[in-house]
Amino acid sequence: ALIRKVVEGTNPLPVFGDGSEVRSFLFSRDAARGMLHMARHGIEEPVNLAGGEGIAIRDLLSVILENADKKPEIFWDTSKPAGDKRRVLDTARARALGFEPAVSLAEGIRETVSWYKKNRDRNALRYHAFKSRQRELSA
Repeated sequence: ALIRKVVEGTNPLPVFGDGSEVRSFLFSRDAARGMLHMARHGIEEPVNLAGGEGIAIRDLLSVILENADKKPEIFWDTSKPAGDKRRVLDTARARALGFEPAVSLAEGIRETVSWYKKNRDRNALRYHAFKSRQRELSA
């Protein structure tokens, strides 16, 4: 949601929490590649697929803004829930089974920002469960 909001020009940009929360991310192509890898090797038990390293939301936002055309004012909304302080998956098992992410966080963000810029018109056509439900109820 942060990338979409930045590309759409949301300003000021509200972000829940204070930015110190740490999360791990995995580019969608790597997630697909990881699932195929496990399926091809007959792995049927759960395996954590993630980047393996955490990044603070504040630092993640900096990487997003490096790739954006506009730099919004950031509003850290500490009155909203930010979730766990740290949520980083242990990827040791995935690595032991031969899976390593191929796309760096910076590269994945760069590619995602580029996709959103090229597909601005398509973004408005996405199905939105809550908005669609509101239209159904008001009809």
